[in-house]
Amino acid sequence: MGEVIATFASWPSLLLIIGLFGFAPGFALRLLLKIYPLDDPRRSELLAELHVIPRLERPFWVAEQLETALFEGIPLRTRQIRGKRNKRQTQQAVKAIRRRMDAWSSSSALGLSVYQAELLKSMISSALPPSSRLVILGDPGTGKTTVARLIARQRLYESRGEEPWVPVWVQMTRWDPEIVPFEEFMTNELKHRFNVRRSLARKLMNSESVLAVLDGLDEMNPESWDSAIAALNRHWHERPMIITSRQEASPALAGLVDASGITRAYLPGPSFIADLGPSEGAGDQ
Repeated sequence: MGEVIATFASWPSLLLIIGLFGFAPGFALRLLLKIYPLDDPRRSELLAELHVIPRLERPFWVAEQLETALFEGIPLRTRQIRGKRNKRQTQQAVKAIRRRMDAWSSSSALGLSVYQAELLKSMISSALPPSSRLVILGDPGTGKTTVARLIARQRLYESRGEEPWVPVWVQMTRWDPEIVPFEEFMTNELKHRFNVRRSLARKLMNSESVLAVLDGLDEMNPESWDSAIAALNRHWHERPMIITSRQEASPALAGLVDASGITRAYLPGPSFIADLGPSEGAGDQ
């Protein structure tokens, strides 16, 4: 009878040993592994290594992993959370810019009838190669801005489902290339005209997904033309852009580093768009 009582009296100790050396190490390790990002290989590696460690040494080994998880896993998880948040915010900013440009380049916003807009799109598709760098030249009143916005809209739709281009339309007269670097100018435009936080604007500029629509090079001070082209060569080399200008700025545009690979389109006289059919209002710039 005394032996039976002694056996039941040792059950708490037995349960404590089972919990300490059997259940607790695996449970504690699985909790620690949640600190690491989901794709971190240490999640599976450490769990597999646990079963190789002698059972009596497992509690001490798991305690050692606590230090590693705190000093390595937490920073990794923090960076992952920040990265996801930044990516989500960037996507929201891109969607906002695309919605604004989508509405801004619609046929009604440009004062074109649906017929004119569709005809222009057809002409653009058949006449221009799928170049990411385009110069649109023409005399005053030929509709250079209108065509540039239609092209930007068309490329915006063509890029959906792929890495999207984000068209950002800016007036060149707002830029002084001798004072403000081009990327800083574009960042300011995204912040002030498109309500994008400066930090997000910089991320967009670094993502190389921005299609710069630079309207009116000829409207800048002629003394700044060469400085503007030099700045584009430094900061926007081989990146997608559309430039509109009158013919008199052609010599400056010839200074682009990769000028031979840039598509040039010349618009005919002021009646070019009007001859396409009746419009809905003023769409000539």
